[in-house]
Amino acid sequence: MKRIKTLTLEEQQTVLDASRYAPDSRFRQRAHAVYLSDKSYRLDQLAEIFAVDRDTASAWLTAWDSVGLMGLRDRAHPGRPRRGIEADVEALEADLERAPQHIQALPVRFHERTGKSISLATVKRWLKKRH
Repeated sequence: MKRIKTLTLEEQQTVLDASRYAPDSRFRQRAHAVYLSDKSYRLDQLAEIFAVDRDTASAWLTAWDSVGLMGLRDRAHPGRPRRGIEADVEALEADLERAPQHIQALPVRFHERTGKSISLATVKRWLKKRH
């Protein structure tokens, strides 16, 4: 049976606040699991409450014990970073407003401005997502 060490009053308040007010839902869920574990909920109960595997709930408690609150955050996800940033998309919108009949030229203008190559399909997807 996996248990965390008993939380101090300050830790209880910190975990409770994180479970209520943190912007990321998974972080809130993990903090809530730590709080419930301190209230004598068993690992099987936590796994059932949060609809996760028992090993997942165990990993959350281990992360709390080893790192503390910051151990409950998501790790970085692998993969290629996005090609465009918000400013790039805004510049594409400005280009489109200046010359709406020349949408085919937007990838070329984007490449001239940023040095990054994108397809017309990507331009359309970005602009569609904005509107």
